[in-house]
Amino acid sequence: MNTQLILTAAFGAEGAIFVAIALPLILRWVPPNQFYGFRTPKTLSDPAIWYSINRSMGIDLAIAGVVIAIAAFMVPVFARAYAASSAPMTIIMSVAVAIVIVRGLWRLRKM
Repeated sequence: MNTQLILTAAFGAEGAIFVAIALPLILRWVPPNQFYGFRTPKTLSDPAIWYSINRSMGIDLAIAGVVIAIAAFMVPVFARAYAASSAPMTIIMSVAVAIVIVRGLWRLRKM
């Protein structure tokens, strides 16, 4: 199998997994817990804060997942080799996750 196809599928699946992880948070299905969600002492101490911050971070995570999935199919168009496309995808993924975390911390600080 073509390594570029495997790389595209892997990053595309990663984007889909991010969206799948985000949906229960967006829909407020996840109660305060120690395993899943944006867990800080502040979010765990108040259910209203928990649901609010996890919903907003879920939306950000879903957007990041869609961006990663789209990029997984677009980067190979512009990259000429396997090595050339894995580095941009890793950077895109890392920046997307960093933005989700920073925006979550920023929102939490404002609460």
